[in-house]
Amino acid sequence: MAYLYNGEEVPTADVKIILDSVVKGKTIVDIEKSFGGAYNYAIISKIIFKEGSKSIIGNKSSITKKLKKLENAKTKEQRQKIINEVNDLVGTLYENYKLALLEIADYEKIKAIVNKTK
Repeated sequence: MAYLYNGEEVPTADVKIILDSVVKGKTIVDIEKSFGGAYNYAIISKIIFKEGSKSIIGNKSSITKKLKKLENAKTKEQRQKIINEVNDLVGTLYENYKLALLEIADYEKIKAIVNKTK
């Protein structure tokens, strides 16, 4: 999907960087800073949410809201639906955490190789 910002299309590579950053746990403000102000908070948020991704903070917020809904759920079916939604969000958090750990491990391996060559 193409996104326009100030009349220009946001390059696909930048969209990928934004989405990867969210998976790594960066906040929207951090992503905005990493682009040096090239994109504002609103367009970054739009890209993230239109692509179906959420920041860690967004996932946490969604889980909190759903747990509050659980208190007021009247039927077993409503409660089960909310529980399944929370489970999916927790699963997403866990998968993103594992990806971040792999990146850290790769970084540490590269760092060790570079340090050996010095």
